[in-house]
Amino acid sequence: MEPHAAPHDHREPTDSRPTTPPRGGHAARDLVLPLRRAVELHLRGDYEAAERRLRAVLDLDPMLPQAHHHLAVVLHAQGRTVEALRHLREAVHRDPHLPGAKERLERYVAEAHAERD
Repeated sequence: MEPHAAPHDHREPTDSRPTTPPRGGHAARDLVLPLRRAVELHLRGDYEAAERRLRAVLDLDPMLPQAHHHLAVVLHAQGRTVEALRHLREAVHRDPHLPGAKERLERYVAEAHAERD
């Protein structure tokens, strides 16, 4: 859990290392660098480039929970909450123990409900 996270916390999840075996013959280590680069782009505020890189990772391994989690953060930072929630749910589905994913999902759902009220 992220201590004292702000309601609109766009920090990247702390663990970018893929933990699930990828599909398509790509070794998990092959996806670490693209994930890290996407995090760097996000932290620089280049959400569009980060999104493109994360979608490219998901093209290689659509079941990679870390990529779904990171993409959710980038989409949320762009105000695309519905898409962010879809990717967070996928991340939690793929890895229920992914650090910070459940907490972020709960926070984004609460924000979405508050925005509707």
